[in-house]
Amino acid sequence: MSTAAKTVDHMKILKDMGDGLLNRLYHLKGALLSKSKPSCLVDADTAKIRIKIEKKFPLLPDTQKIQGWDAFVAYSPIVLTELAGPFELIVDIMEFSVLSKNALKDITVSIVDFKLARNRCLTLMYLDLLVVYIRVMKMFELIEDRLTIVALYTAVYNLQPEVDRSFSSTRANRVKLLLSDAADLNRHLIDLFSSSLVFVKPILLQLRDTIAVADNVEKMRNDYLLNPINEGDHMSHPTLKMLNSPTNVSLCSELVSLEKYYEYVAYIFVAFPALLYQEPCLEVLKFVTNSRLVVELFRDISLNIHTELEKISVIFPSPADNPASLQLPKGLKLKVLLKTVSRSSVASAAHKMRERRSYLEAELGNLNRLITAVPGLIAPKFPMLLAAAALAKSEVVAYFRHAEGVTVRKDTKAHYVAAHYYAEDISNLMREVHQASVAIRTHRGIISTYYAEYLAVNDAKMVHKLTTACGDGVDSLTIYLDAIFATLDGLKGTNPSALPTVGEFGGFRLTWERALAVASSQGMSQAIRAIAGPFDALAQRMLFVFDRSLYRDSLDKLVDQHIDFHQIGWFRATFLSAFSVAMTDPNGLAQNSWLFFLPLQSIRLSCHEECPEEVLSVSIKAGVLANTMLSDVGDFAVTLVTFLWDFVSYLQSQYHPAEVGKRAERIAQSKQRGGAAAAAAAAQQDALPGVESEVWAKKQIERFVLIQQHLTWLVASAKTFGAFKVHNLEYTPSLYIQEQVLTYFTNRLHSLFQTSERTPLRFSSSFRKLTCGCLAMQHALRLLDVDISTAVQDVFFAEFQDSTQVPPPGLPVPLHAGLDQEKLIYKIGVWFVELAQQISRPGSGLVWSPAHEQFVNVTHQGSNADFAVETVLNREELQQLVTMIGVQGVKAIESQLLSALASELMIVTKFVGDNRNYLRQYESSYCLVLNAAVNVQKNDAMFDALRTIGVILLLRDMLHKALNTCYATRFTDLQNALRDGTEALYFYTEPQLGAALACLANDMGIQSEERDLALCAALARTNLATDKDILNLLPVAAAALFVSEKWEKSRYLLRLEAFENNEHCIQVALNKLFSTCYTLYSSNLGQDPKESADDTQSLPESDIEGPEPVEVKKVATRLMKRDRYKQYVERYVRIAAQTLLVQREGEAQTQGHKKASTQAPHRCMSLMLEYFAALCPVVEHGTLEKYLPNHLVHTDRLDVSLGKQKTADVLRPFTHAAASAAPADAQE
Repeated sequence: MSTAAKTVDHMKILKDMGDGLLNRLYHLKGALLSKSKPSCLVDADTAKIRIKIEKKFPLLPDTQKIQGWDAFVAYSPIVLTELAGPFELIVDIMEFSVLSKNALKDITVSIVDFKLARNRCLTLMYLDLLVVYIRVMKMFELIEDRLTIVALYTAVYNLQPEVDRSFSSTRANRVKLLLSDAADLNRHLIDLFSSSLVFVKPILLQLRDTIAVADNVEKMRNDYLLNPINEGDHMSHPTLKMLNSPTNVSLCSELVSLEKYYEYVAYIFVAFPALLYQEPCLEVLKFVTNSRLVVELFRDISLNIHTELEKISVIFPSPADNPASLQLPKGLKLKVLLKTVSRSSVASAAHKMRERRSYLEAELGNLNRLITAVPGLIAPKFPMLLAAAALAKSEVVAYFRHAEGVTVRKDTKAHYVAAHYYAEDISNLMREVHQASVAIRTHRGIISTYYAEYLAVNDAKMVHKLTTACGDGVDSLTIYLDAIFATLDGLKGTNPSALPTVGEFGGFRLTWERALAVASSQGMSQAIRAIAGPFDALAQRMLFVFDRSLYRDSLDKLVDQHIDFHQIGWFRATFLSAFSVAMTDPNGLAQNSWLFFLPLQSIRLSCHEECPEEVLSVSIKAGVLANTMLSDVGDFAVTLVTFLWDFVSYLQSQYHPAEVGKRAERIAQSKQRGGAAAAAAAAQQDALPGVESEVWAKKQIERFVLIQQHLTWLVASAKTFGAFKVHNLEYTPSLYIQEQVLTYFTNRLHSLFQTSERTPLRFSSSFRKLTCGCLAMQHALRLLDVDISTAVQDVFFAEFQDSTQVPPPGLPVPLHAGLDQEKLIYKIGVWFVELAQQISRPGSGLVWSPAHEQFVNVTHQGSNADFAVETVLNREELQQLVTMIGVQGVKAIESQLLSALASELMIVTKFVGDNRNYLRQYESSYCLVLNAAVNVQKNDAMFDALRTIGVILLLRDMLHKALNTCYATRFTDLQNALRDGTEALYFYTEPQLGAALACLANDMGIQSEERDLALCAALARTNLATDKDILNLLPVAAAALFVSEKWEKSRYLLRLEAFENNEHCIQVALNKLFSTCYTLYSSNLGQDPKESADDTQSLPESDIEGPEPVEVKKVATRLMKRDRYKQYVERYVRIAAQTLLVQREGEAQTQGHKKASTQAPHRCMSLMLEYFAALCPVVEHGTLEKYLPNHLVHTDRLDVSLGKQKTADVLRPFTHAAASAAPADAQE
C-alpha cells in the first residue's frame, strides 16, 4: 500500500482516537466539578505542598525546606491511585497532539487536491481531523486542574523506588509543552496552522455554496429543493438535484452534512483568524452565524463562536505576525469587524432558526405523507427524505443547544433576547423527524433492493465506461479500481432483494478513499491533470456510487447518525422543560410527549462504542430519567381523568332539578328587590346551566371537549407510539397509563367511602359519583382499546371480594379468616362493625324500629344528633351499596359482622358456663335462688353482648334484603324456586347435600330460618354448638336477663315499638341463636350412630314401614328434631314469662326475701316476649298465652300508651286527643 493510501487509514485512526479522548475529557471535567473530586486535589493539609510542587514542575522543590513532607510522602499512595487515570489521559492527549499535528502538516504537503467535487471524502477527513484536534485541545483547556494533576502525580511518581527517572523527566518535559500550548491555546492554534492557510481557504470557499443555499429559506421553498411535487410524472425517478452545474455535486448529500459544515467553518476561523480579513471567507462566517451562535464542542458543552473570536481578536494579529504572509489588509480593525458581525448575528439568528424550522416541518411533513400514501416512492426519493430529516434533526439539536442559554458579547447584549430562542412547538418538528426515521426503518428492504439494482446495473456500467475513458492515466490506480469493479460486478449474481449484511460495502468505500488519496498525491498530480476531464467525471460518478452504497448496507447507521436526535438528552433542563410543555399542551402537542423518550432509548449512540462502562453508566441514568418522565405522564393522565370526573360530577349536580329550582328562586327574589340586585340577577341568569342558558351549556361543552381532546392526544398516542426500551427495561406506555388510571380509579373508589364523624356515609351519593367516574374511565380507557367494562369489573372484583374465603368440605361459607386491610370492602366492613357497636352502646340515640323496619335517630342533643341514620341505612341506600359491591362484597361485610358476632358470643358462653349450677337452680326454683346466682356472676356482660349480636344480625338482615331486592326484578322465578327448594331439601336430604343450594339462595339474598350456613360457620367456632350443657342452659340464661339491673335504665318508645337502648334487639339475637344452635346440635346428633339409633327406636312402627323406609325415616327424624326445637324455644318462653309474672306480683323470693325492684319497666318487658313470639316461627300465639295471659299483655300495652311503664309512674287520664296524639316519648 502506498504512503498516500495509508494517509486515509492514518486519519481515520487519529479521528477515532480524538473521539475517545473527548469522551474521557468530558467525564474528567464532570468528575472535577462534582462532589467526587479526587481528595488529593482538595486536601487542606497538603495545599501548600501542592502549590510549591506546581511552581517547580517539572522539577521537585527542595523537600528539606518543606514542612510536612514526610506526611505527604506517606500520603503519596492515595495520590497515585486517584490521579493515575487523569494523568494517563493527559499523556494520551500529548501523544495525540503530536501525531495529529504531524498528520495535518503532512497532509497539506502530500495532498494537492482538496476539491469537494472530486476528492470529497479526503477533504472531509482532513476537516474532521482538524476539528477533532481543536476540540480535544479546547476540552483540555477547560480542565483547570491540569497543571496540578500533572505536577502532583509526577512528583509522587518520582518518589517511588525503582523508577526510571530519565523516562519520567522526558515525559514530564513533553507534558509541560502540552500544558504551555493549552495555557495560550488560541495563539498556539494560530501559530500551528499558519502555514496551512493557503490550503484551507479553498476548502472554506467550497463550503460556501452549500451553506448559502441553506441560508436562503425562501429560495429553497420556491425552488422545491425538498419537495418533489413539481416533478409531476417524473416523481418516480431518482432524485438528482445538483448543488450547481460547475461542481455537479448532489445537493441532498451536501445538505445532509450541513451541520458538520457549520462546525467546520466555526473551527476553521478559530484556527485561521486571518481569513476574517478576506471578504469571501467572512461571508461564509456570516452565513453560519446567522443560523448558529454556538456549535458543539462535545455533547452539551458548546463553543460560542462570537466570544471565542472576541478572545482571538485580543491576541491577533500580534507584532510577531507577518501581515504580508497572512494577507492582512491595512487599517482594518478586527475587533470592529467582529463587533458588527456579532451584532447582526445575535439580532437575526433566532428568526433564521425559527424560519428554517417552520419550513422543514412543512416539507418533511409533506414527504412523510407522500411516502405513507405511496410507500414505493421512498426509494427514489430517499436522498431527499434523508436530507430533509437530517436538516430538521440539526435544527432540533440546535434549538436545545441555544435554549440552554448563550453567553454573548457585552456590546451585543441589548440585541439578545433569550425568549426569542424558545419554541413551544419544537416537538412538532421532532414528530416529523421521527416519522421519517420510522418510515426508513420500516421500508429498508425497498430502499436496499432499489439501490442494489442501481449499483449492479447502471453504476457498474457507467464506472466501467468512465474508467475506460481515462485510459492509461489511471494505471497506478488499477489495483483499487479492479477491487471496485469486482464488488459492483459481484452484485449481478446475487439476489438484490436479500437484506445486506451491515458494512457489506465498507471495504468498497475504503478502497475508493485510498484510490482518491493516491490520485491526489504529489506523485500523481501531473498524470491526473492530463486526464482532468475524464477523471473528474469518474470521481463525480463515484460520489453518487459512494452514497448509494451507503443506502444499500448502512441505512440504520445513516438514521442513527443523521436523523436520530439522541443528542438532545444531554440538555437536561431544556429537555425536561420541552417535555413538560408538550405533555401539558391541550392543542395537539401532547401526542408528541412520547417522542422525548426516544433520546433516552438511543442515548448509547452518544457514547463511544468501545467504552461499555460509559454505555452502562449513561443507560442507567437514562433509565432513571425515563421512570421519572413516565411517572409524570401517568400523573398528568390521572390529572386529566380527575378533572374529567369532577367536571362530569359538577354537571350532574348543576343539572339536578332541585339545584335549578333554588337558583331560579334566588334570581326571582333578587329581581323583585330591584336596583343593582336585579341587574346582577339578570347577569347571573346567563351563567345558569341547563335550559336556563344555552350559552352556559355551550361553554361547558367546549370545556368538556377540550379536556377530552387533551386526553385523546396524550393517551391515544401512547398506543400508537408502542413499546420502547431504555437500558435493560422495556416500557409499554399504553399499559402503564392503563395501570395508572385503574390505580387512580381504585384510590378514588376508596375516597368515595371515606367519611368523618360529622359527615355520614351516603351510599347513594357514592353511587352517583361512581357513575360519573365510570363515564370518565370510559372516555380515558377507550382510547387504549381496553375492554372498559372488564377493566372496571376487575377493579370492583378486586376491591369487593373476600379472597380469604376458601370453601371447606363441610360448610361452604366459612367464617372470615382475615381480609386484606388495604381492600375497600374491608374498610366498609369495619364501618358496619363500628356502626353496630355504636348503635349497641347505651345512649347512642340510634334505635331499631320494628314498626319501620329500620334504624332511626331519636337524639336531639349529643354526639349523634346530626347522624341521620334513617338516610344512611334505609332500603334505597343499601340497594345502592349492594349494586356497587355485589354478592362477594355482601359476603365480605357479612364475614366481618359475623366475626364481631363470634367475639360477642364468647361472652355469652362464658357466662353460661361459669353459672351452670345456679342456672339449673334458677330454672327449678322459679327465681327463688336468683339473687345467689347474680351475686356470683353479674349478667350485664351477657346483656350487652346479646344486644350487640342483635344489632349485628339486623344489619346483616338489611344487607340481605337489599340484595334480595336487587335480584327480585331480574330473577323473580329463580328466587321463588330457591326459596321453595331450600325449605324442601331441609327436610328430605342431609344438611351437606343441600348446602350448595342454600349457598346459592344466600347469594340471592334469601335467608332461611333453619339453614343459615354463614351463621352456622360463625357459631361453629364457639362451644355453644358443641357443649350440650351450655346449649340446654342458654334459654335459662336468656330468661334470667329479665332480672338484669340494666332494665332500670331502659325506656320504651311506643311510637317505634322499641326500647331506647335497643334492649329489644336481644330478642332478635335469641331467635336467631336458638334456631342456628339447635340446627348445629341436631346435625351433630344425626352424625352420631348412637343418638341416631335412639332417634330411630323412638319412632313408631308405622313411621318406619313402607316402600321407602330409609327416606321416610330421615324425614320423620327431622320432623321429630323440629319438635324438639319447638320444645327448646318454648322452654325459654315459659321461664321468661314466669320471671316476669313473679316480678309483676312482687313475689320474688331470695335468701333475704327482698321485694322486686320497682324501677324496671315490667309492663314494657312483657311486650318483648310478644315481640319474640312474632319473630320465632315455631312459637304460636297460643303458646305465649299459655304462660303469659293475653289480657295481661293487652293491659300492659294500654298502660304504656298512657305513660305508665314502671310501677312508680302515674297514669295519664285517657282522652281521645291523648289517644290520637303522639306519646310522650316522641316529644322528648
